[in-house]
Amino acid sequence: MSVEAITWALAQPVKHSTAKFVLVVLANCADADMICWPSTAHICEQTSQDRKTVQLNLQRLREAGFIEDTSERKGSTKQVIVYRLKSPKNGPVKEAQKRNSTENGTGPNFPPNRPVFPAKEAQISHETGPKTGHGTIMEPSMEPSGNRHIAKAPKNPPAALPVLPDWMPMESWNGFVDMRKRKGKPMTERAQILIVKTLSALRDGGHDVESILDRSTVNAWTDVWAPKPEMKPSRQMPEDLAATNARNNAEARRLLFGNDELRTIDG
Repeated sequence: MSVEAITWALAQPVKHSTAKFVLVVLANCADADMICWPSTAHICEQTSQDRKTVQLNLQRLREAGFIEDTSERKGSTKQVIVYRLKSPKNGPVKEAQKRNSTENGTGPNFPPNRPVFPAKEAQISHETGPKTGHGTIMEPSMEPSGNRHIAKAPKNPPAALPVLPDWMPMESWNGFVDMRKRKGKPMTERAQILIVKTLSALRDGGHDVESILDRSTVNAWTDVWAPKPEMKPSRQMPEDLAATNARNNAEARRLLFGNDELRTIDG
């Protein structure tokens, strides 16, 4: 068994995993010159693959250049193929390893995997740098940390109230405005201007603005109106109607029976 050959086989970029397993078994049987001649039955036993699969994987390894037939045969029947392990690009494993050796200066000198830190500097830093993107520099925020509540300007700021005239009864006006708010119909700036104009016209017509506002507030009206004129009663009171009926009856008896009959009936 060659540990060097097995290590080489495990590092090879074989496309099929089953073929790589066959290569590892071949490497396990290789001598110091990377020569091996395991039988097909032995490879089947080691890989748990059937004969057809083993033969297919051997063909794959030959075509990929990982093994080559030395044209030599071994075994009692002289039918076991002798293979040489090789790298596809560099030829046999021993020659490739010799050409790539760093001792003769022909092979590449790869740096070690871990970085080399200066002797006087700590390898582990307790300071963590800021997380940045690709080529960008994140500047620290100048705002203090913690929960910050930023007051936002209202989308619809309240409109300025119109200038009320001097003759406006403020107590009645404020009561009317408060009633509109409680009713869920607060007045806009335009609505207040129109209400003031209506009250001004009613005032010029001789109406009392204070009573108009108070009446709208009491009745929960959203507008102001002039008071309606008092209507005359459409019929007489019951006592007036009885007196009228008595006079009409007396006049009817006088016309029918004369004064004598009236005295007889009345007497």
